[in-house]
Amino acid sequence: SARLGEDFVSRIRDAWDDHLVIKGILTKESAEASVRIGADGIIVSNHGGRQLDSAPSSIQVLPDIFKTVGSKLTVMLDSGIRSGPDIVKAFASGAAITFSGRSFVFGVGALGEKGGDHVLDIMVKEVDQTLAQIGCDNILKLEIQTVVVLPKSPHPRWTALQGAQLSKVSYIDSCEGLSGTLRAAVANLPKNVTHLCVVCLLCT
Repeated sequence: SARLGEDFVSRIRDAWDDHLVIKGILTKESAEASVRIGADGIIVSNHGGRQLDSAPSSIQVLPDIFKTVGSKLTVMLDSGIRSGPDIVKAFASGAAITFSGRSFVFGVGALGEKGGDHVLDIMVKEVDQTLAQIGCDNILKLEIQTVVVLPKSPHPRWTALQGAQLSKVSYIDSCEGLSGTLRAAVANLPKNVTHLCVVCLLCT
């Protein structure tokens, strides 16, 4: 709603003494306004893409938002979490917590009451597998990463997550023909990049 500006939410903050989290943040300016309001946390979210088709993806804007306000409040991510690698990408980009709704609806629709638990089991295993592939033994050890768009890619939404402490290069992908693009991209990465985790956003 256009009414939900900084002044309006500030009045809610003044009337509410407990924790306040603002959902639907997609810009640095909105994140900075949340800090001024006194919010305890923000949820970077485009509401599952249901409200505005042309809104940016949550993972696309997360790194800049975290760099801007991550030291001042808790940054969380919603929208687009469908798998373990999605969770790892979000944590690597600054999220402290991730949310997923649609995935569990799919699970319940397919398997009934047990479907939600089954989806959660899949996600936990995928997180463990992804962390093992990139050489990280604890998701909480992932530090804020730099999101790099691979140059001259046939799929422009491929992204690379750059890690600063690991010493090898490993690849996570589900597309055919990614190797040539990776070789070209790795050749152009900054010298301080010691680890590269590539995930195709079109496939996850």
